Amino acid sequence: MEDNNERKVILKFPDSNRIKFEFLLSINEAKQSGFLSNVMNCNEEHNYIIEVPSNLYKETRDIDLKQFYFLWIGVEQLPISINYNTVNNYKRIYDLVNAFLLNEELPFVKKLSELYGNDIN
Repeated sequence: MEDNNERKVILKFPDSNRIKFEFLLSINEAKQSGFLSNVMNCNEEHNYIIEVPSNLYKETRDIDLKQFYFLWIGVEQLPISINYNTVNNYKRIYDLVNAFLLNEELPFVKKLSELYGNDIN
């Protein structure tokens, strides 16, 4: 049974390529994002529904958006070895990390920063 007193953040991606999907985050998960922290006024007693500007995720495949979300909420982990044979575009996921200004102390953010942080493209 869902507790209606729990505040949540819903992120909508209206320009996603095939399926319209949303990210459901707790307030604490959302606070891991500098971008969302600036958008939210966490003193209010309601849920937040935020339509993500398309320029933050343009040219991002649905599968990469979903992997980004699962990494963010801690459901998934990065593979031990990221190579060109993976399904996900981890460079693009790193771009999302930067766009959302995710907490640099999150383990997957640290690892992606090590791999792609100095990449000019």
